[in-house]
Amino acid sequence: MADLMMAHGSDAMQKAKEALVAALSDLEELRSEYESKRDNLPENLSDSPYYQKCDAVADLDIESSKDTAEGLELDIIPHRPESSFLSFLDIPSKPRKKVPSMPSRWADAAGHATESLEFLKTEVQHRLDALREMEVDADDETLEGDEKPDLSLEEINKQVDKVEELVQELEQLESEISEFEGAELPLGFGRD
Repeated sequence: MADLMMAHGSDAMQKAKEALVAALSDLEELRSEYESKRDNLPENLSDSPYYQKCDAVADLDIESSKDTAEGLELDIIPHRPESSFLSFLDIPSKPRKKVPSMPSRWADAAGHATESLEFLKTEVQHRLDALREMEVDADDETLEGDEKPDLSLEEINKQVDKVEELVQELEQLESEISEFEGAELPLGFGRD
């Protein structure tokens, strides 16, 4: 049962990572669409607000954020069995009557990326807190036998270092996703 519960916690983090990568893929696809719109505008519109907004979106480096998200090593941290990621992907959505606009699709993808990242950050922080507690227990000379953690203080410190690196990667991703969320999107001719 404990193995099943641990897999559940691990699966939840993996599912959140996959949702984050999928949302960043959606953002990259939309970025590419804006780039294409910019590249296909007539020369006389190169100074227009619409062109400038398309250009700003086209210059966002979403691909490197996606690469970072894909490279997150979540298996290096201890599992928290009670974790569960209730993904927006599991909730059946109502069919839309019309195709959503690019800004609406952008907002949805950015929101999904933020939701997934927040879940990952919370779970990683919980695990880091647990490792820090283990650190204190491993260093406590009054504890004996089963009261001591299974890992040595040195092993715990190595895991803490790895998890702290993961926290830094997640913070960098948060900064990048915040930039993507705050991008000023072109709405269309005459509306920009």
